[in-house]
Amino acid sequence: MPKKKPAKIQSSPSLKTRDYNASPPEANYINLTYLQEIAGGDVRFMSDIIILFLQQSPENVKNLNFLAKQNDWENLRKLVHKMRSPITLVGIEKLLKLLTKLEANTSKLIRLESVPSLVNLFTEVWEKAVIELQIKLNNLSQNNLEE
Repeated sequence: MPKKKPAKIQSSPSLKTRDYNASPPEANYINLTYLQEIAGGDVRFMSDIIILFLQQSPENVKNLNFLAKQNDWENLRKLVHKMRSPITLVGIEKLLKLLTKLEANTSKLIRLESVPSLVNLFTEVWEKAVIELQIKLNNLSQNNLEE
C-alpha cells in the first residue's frame, strides 16, 4: 500500500521565505522526546501532531501579539493557557518558560509593562522553532517513505 504524503503546511507570511531544507538553526529549540514517548514510535502520529501544531500555531501567535497590543490581559491569559499543551507536545521549553511568565503576569496583573517584550521574544523563538519542526517533519516524512 502506498504511503500517504503529509498534509501541506499553512505557514505565516513571515515564514514563507524560509528554506526548510537548509540546516537547522544554530540553537535547538525543540525536543521531541516527550512526543516520541507518547507516539510509541509511530512516525505518522508524530508527523500528524507536528503538522497540527504548524497549522494552528501561526493564528495563535498572531492573536497573542494582537491581544498584547490591545492590553487585553484576560484573553491573553486564556490564550497563553490554551497554547501550553501543544507547545509541551513538541517540546519547546523556551516557549513554555515564556508562557509561564506571561500567564503569571497577566493573571496577577503584575509587570504588565514586560508583556510586549515577552510576546516579542516568544514570537522570535517560535519562528526559529517552527523552522526546526518543519525540518524534522521533512526528515520524518523522508524516513517514512524510505521504509
